[in-house]
Amino acid sequence: MQKILVFLSFYILSSIHLQAQDQRFMGGVIVGLNASQIDGDNAAGYNKAGLMVGLRGGAYLTEKASLTVDMLYSQRGSRRVPKNDELFDPYTISTPYVEVPFLFHYKDWRVEYDDGSFFYKVSAEAGVAVSYLLQPKVENIVYETEVDNFNKIDLAWVLGVSYYFNENIGVAARYLRSVTPVYNHNKHMKTFNSLYGYNFNFSVFYVL
Repeated sequence: MQKILVFLSFYILSSIHLQAQDQRFMGGVIVGLNASQIDGDNAAGYNKAGLMVGLRGGAYLTEKASLTVDMLYSQRGSRRVPKNDELFDPYTISTPYVEVPFLFHYKDWRVEYDDGSFFYKVSAEAGVAVSYLLQPKVENIVYETEVDNFNKIDLAWVLGVSYYFNENIGVAARYLRSVTPVYNHNKHMKTFNSLYGYNFNFSVFYVL
């Protein structure tokens, strides 16, 4: 996995470099926030906030279509804050990932300038994300004893939309849903639930 991450880092940095020479390539930076939860932990709501930051590389397929690969540090997990009349203790599951989304983008809503240049204001996005779990942490929940058995690799599908203010700057919203468990009770303790991650993220990006 480390070799794959090194290769993807090289690819993204190469895309940023090549963009200055060839308009078929793109590169940029992304900064945002996650709102996440974990299905199976007996808590509801996207209460776990986290940072998301990283780089983007990609290539334009047509005027409207492109493929991108992001390399992100993404803080995900789950957090329970009991109401006043509840007896349950608060708890937190923190799952920081190196997250690599592979996305297809399709743009629309063309805006033209007087000099003949143009850009597209909106983009629909879909793809998959492969993530590598760094150092999970569990506070005040039964999974404290099982944190070493959390899966290192997470596979998820991703849907999103972006809005561009100009050809370089925009904002994005994405929904990520894991198809592999954070914790698989069939491999470990069947008295616990399996855990699956869900995540909304909202970001600002700058691309060239």
